[in-house]
Amino acid sequence: ATTSKYVMWGHNVISYPNSRAFVAYGDNPTGPFTISSTTYNPNGEGLNDMNLFKDADGKAYVLYSNGINTKFFISLLTDDYLDTTETFLNPANHNGREAPAMFIRNGIHYLVTSGLSGWAPNMNTYATSTTGVLGTWSTRVNPFVPSVEEDYTIAFRSQTTHILEIPGRAGSYIYMGDRFSYADVNNGSLYGSRHVWLPITMGTGTIMTI
Repeated sequence: ATTSKYVMWGHNVISYPNSRAFVAYGDNPTGPFTISSTTYNPNGEGLNDMNLFKDADGKAYVLYSNGINTKFFISLLTDDYLDTTETFLNPANHNGREAPAMFIRNGIHYLVTSGLSGWAPNMNTYATSTTGVLGTWSTRVNPFVPSVEEDYTIAFRSQTTHILEIPGRAGSYIYMGDRFSYADVNNGSLYGSRHVWLPITMGTGTIMTI
């Protein structure tokens, strides 16, 4: 951010479909943080699953599904990263998607999302844009490859949460997913949930596989 502050966004589950964004800032990544808002409502649509992305030019974006999970938005943040601008994109081929994670490689933007099935896993897909974050996004494709051990049609029983560029290995990435233990979710328990980390193989052009 232009303020040289650390900025934190989060998903504040007030009630569905009235979830909002929690925004805070501080001088250190471990805090303390000053709360900017606990009820921020970007574009007036509500906010559910969300993530942030900082582009190579320093501009930052919030990626999110709306309050009733029927629309997906990519909104440009202000220079201090505390608010959204009036510049945003609603890519139609991502409506009804959630759990977004974005990264950039060789000038190409990649966006991984999942479908909607509660805590149960479903097909995660990715799309690419060669015309920028707010440009045109390609048809979504399943990046997971068939495996004898896991079902690639449900992202190896996971849901994307982040794409990590490996420190010291530019252009190399790790898929980070949540494997929710949803058997007892009706009783409020997700304590058995685990994480799935897998290497991403970058192919020619815009191809990526997990």
